[in-house]
Amino acid sequence: MVQDEVSETRNRILDEDVLAHITNATDEFEMGHIEETCQVLEDPNFDISRLTPSIAVLLLRQKAGYYFITGEKEKCFKVLVDLGELNRNTGEYEEAIKSFSTARTLEPEDINLKYKIAESIVMSGDIPVGFAKLKSIIEEKPDLDVAVTLLLKCAKRYRPESVVDLIPDHLSRNPEDTSAHRYAIDIYEKLEMKTKAISVREKLVELLEKDDGLDSFVSECARIYPGHKHFSEKKLELAIDSSHYDEAFKMLKHLVSLAERHDKLEDALTYTEMMLLIDLSSTHLMDKADEIRHSLGYKQTPLRCNPLPEGAPVQSDQSKLLKLNFAHIINNVSGLINQYLHENIELSKGLRSSLLEKTRLRSMINAEFEGSSSTPTELWAKLQSAENSTEKLADLFWQHPDSKPVLKAFLNSYNDDNERVMLWIEIAEQAQKDGKKERIFSILSLLTSACDSLAEFINRLNPLLKESY
Repeated sequence: MVQDEVSETRNRILDEDVLAHITNATDEFEMGHIEETCQVLEDPNFDISRLTPSIAVLLLRQKAGYYFITGEKEKCFKVLVDLGELNRNTGEYEEAIKSFSTARTLEPEDINLKYKIAESIVMSGDIPVGFAKLKSIIEEKPDLDVAVTLLLKCAKRYRPESVVDLIPDHLSRNPEDTSAHRYAIDIYEKLEMKTKAISVREKLVELLEKDDGLDSFVSECARIYPGHKHFSEKKLELAIDSSHYDEAFKMLKHLVSLAERHDKLEDALTYTEMMLLIDLSSTHLMDKADEIRHSLGYKQTPLRCNPLPEGAPVQSDQSKLLKLNFAHIINNVSGLINQYLHENIELSKGLRSSLLEKTRLRSMINAEFEGSSSTPTELWAKLQSAENSTEKLADLFWQHPDSKPVLKAFLNSYNDDNERVMLWIEIAEQAQKDGKKERIFSILSLLTSACDSLAEFINRLNPLLKESY
């Protein structure tokens, strides 16, 4: 507050000083003291950016009049242009037009000055006259892009059909001008040229950054063109990146519907399984994924899991799967089966189904990793020397990626289940590079049996799901 008051006081003193000098300059000029007049008007201390607009306008008018009378054409022209810009920036559009028009008498062929006049007319609200002047300027200089951009901006409200032909060349000259792209979209959609509008919208989606309003623009595109997959997919991508999984689920549901409508079953499968990553407990989605896979002739979804039946009093610790400790889970389930074999036949049947699923999963994992019997003695020695160092075990594992004992030690060196999930994903990605599809299938089955949701890993898992086809 105090600083604002000090600044205001300084500006007031400066304004008063300038007024005194303007009066002094007038007096010197009337007495024929041309040199003294020039010294007063060109005092470098009088920066118009520090003056109030009214005082700055007085100073510039004084300068323009002085240079005009003394015949200094170039200086007069420059001051008139500065005066016009000051008038325009303060909303004095009529005065700006007068200043620019006076300057034009000195430089009648200056195309940029013609544009400044047209711009001021448009800003004053007289669109038809400004539009006509802009068209005239562009006919004279077709690549004056500031004029074309302003013309496109005006065209949404006035004669859009007359500027359509200008758009392609203008956008090719300015491929990263987001404003020009927005104006082009407005014009195409005003004229119901949807194909062209969609094309420009797709380009603008590529150009915009998050802080430029990308989210809102993509949402707008998806709302206006719900049948256009590109925008829905982009909205999905943004939702996943922001961990807005409810929004992601909604967009996936829409994309499944689109894919089914156009009989694109592979796309429908991809989106359905991405929904499953968000909600692994959905039996409806699990069945739908398997149904689509069956139609396409693919194997059962690796995201199918059989958790312990509802009602089982002791839930086995499924996160043990992430460490390959199947014995704990299988023994737990076997004990429950024996306990409830006579008391609750239905529960025992469900538990048996779960036991068979876990046993099958153990066999799949064992088939993909060699097991302890074939691990050479020297590798055991290295494993012992690595102790529990995650860094040492990581080096050892990637040197021997098929060794189950090394993998198990590596997994156990982590304290966090999410870190173990990331490790499994890295192993699956390496399997993808090596073309080992069965390993990918086994790992995805393992993860889905150990986690309730894999939503936060959706970007990494989606390409792996496609490999399981």
